Amino acid sequence: YVIFGDSRLQVIDVSDPTNPQQVSRIPMGGDTSNGIAIVGDHAYVARGAAMVVIDISDPRNPRRVSLYQTGGWASHVAASGDQAYLIDSGLQVIDVSDPVTPRRMGQFQPYYRATTVVALTEHYAYTADGVRFEVIDRSNPAQLRSVGGLEVNGWTSGLVLSGNYAYLNVDEETQGRLVVIDVGNPADPRQIGTFDMERPATDLAVSGQFVYLTAEGV
Repeated sequence: YVIFGDSRLQVIDVSDPTNPQQVSRIPMGGDTSNGIAIVGDHAYVARGAAMVVIDISDPRNPRRVSLYQTGGWASHVAASGDQAYLIDSGLQVIDVSDPVTPRRMGQFQPYYRATTVVALTEHYAYTADGVRFEVIDRSNPAQLRSVGGLEVNGWTSGLVLSGNYAYLNVDEETQGRLVVIDVGNPADPRQIGTFDMERPATDLAVSGQFVYLTAEGV
């Protein structure tokens, strides 16, 4: 499932990795699409001032089932079970147990600049902005609370969790930096490594012992 900046979702069959095939596409209209999360039969897309909920139970015929207005600019989304965590300046928790009528059930406003990314584990949400990496207890979505954090000093455009580690790609004007944080103790996250890059990264993924990063022109 791939989103494009011109606000469309493409479904691609990768059963043969050497010959991926587009099986469907759905235009969503409006503003730029910035992030996507998949849980079960639904995709949640952060798009402009809204989150779009799409039924993907039939990959060849995806259909939009609802539009949740955020009141700001949705830049990223993660989902778990019946909850979607939407970045919109701060962090909003959306109840999607009824995909047709999503509703806000909680929010968290960071102390520093607007939050840009979010990732989830069973009990915690991890966010980052232009200054700080934050660990948020999400055991009660109606009362999100910070339990730990540390300074990252750069605009974070990607965040991935793997085991007890968080991997961030941090933009620093014309250069980029991969930051590795030990989150084994959520109340005391610790930076344990960095890797400098010649240009800012646009996204990252972690698989096994390797981190994969993308950048403009690469």
